[in-house]
Amino acid sequence: MSRLARKLCANVRAGTRGPGAALILEYKSRFLVGTAVAALLLLTLASASLAQPLSEAPPLAVGEFLDRLPAPSLDHLAADPMITGATPASPRIALLGSLEFKTERTPYQAAWSSLLSRMTRETPLYAACRNGSTSCSPGLQRWQRLIESVRNLPPLQKLNRLNPAINSMASYADDVVIYGARDYWASPGEFLKGRADCEDYAIVKYFTLLQLGLTPRQLRIVIVKDRNRGVLHAVLTVELGSKIYVLDSLRSQPIEQQFALKYEPISSVNTDGRWAHVVTPQIRSRFLAELNGSAPENRAEAEPKPAKVQKPVVDSSLYSPHVIYPAVG
Repeated sequence: MSRLARKLCANVRAGTRGPGAALILEYKSRFLVGTAVAALLLLTLASASLAQPLSEAPPLAVGEFLDRLPAPSLDHLAADPMITGATPASPRIALLGSLEFKTERTPYQAAWSSLLSRMTRETPLYAACRNGSTSCSPGLQRWQRLIESVRNLPPLQKLNRLNPAINSMASYADDVVIYGARDYWASPGEFLKGRADCEDYAIVKYFTLLQLGLTPRQLRIVIVKDRNRGVLHAVLTVELGSKIYVLDSLRSQPIEQQFALKYEPISSVNTDGRWAHVVTPQIRSRFLAELNGSAPENRAEAEPKPAKVQKPVVDSSLYSPHVIYPAVG
């Protein structure tokens, strides 16, 4: 051993007998124990991942999963088709402050498909009514006259005229009472017989606006949870430029979506696609922040006034019986 090496070894041995020896040993012990614990943890995780493939991991609820994410990661979150039935595409914060996923399956798929097949048969009747056919029912004639009366108005004025007019064309009744079915989505021709429930109002508004030249991309029939009443409900949303308006059977005037956040969307549909929605406090906060504090048009109309007390009725058309308060005609 060289003289330098012998000197270094002697210094180390002397150091372990000096006043700082105990402190040095303590730090060495901590380091060794920490290293051992970290190695054991890594081995445990590695063995667990080898023993259980990711596809067999216990599923995590979508809401719980999103709550654990930091806000910036929502921009790159991929949809899990095993949870949402969504296609692998980037979700986005959109309708009514929700994270939305394009999906192939919704709880309302059967009702929507049945409606579209009936619409195929009814659509020629609408054209006949526009051409003055005497075979049209009074309801269809009234509806077509309404459409023609607003055709040349600016888009927002169309909504302001159409929403209260269509709300007044039918009185609320449960699907079981009207059709003997737990959930039935009525066509405009069926709606115009005078009795309907919440999604039927949204449907006739949807097809009204299609006749007036709006595109399916601008329109959504949306199933929502009303947080104030704890019930399921349905509305139509309409995109005009950078704003989205909510047309509701429970109020006369359309409102901008940021003033309808008592509604948490669950599922939405148009003739181009279907979407699943997730709402968490973090998503809502980001949604409101992205509005940049823009003031709505017609703010006085957008802020709801205290509702009058009305007699409740039972709505059993969406999943299970709920209490709702129908709009006053």
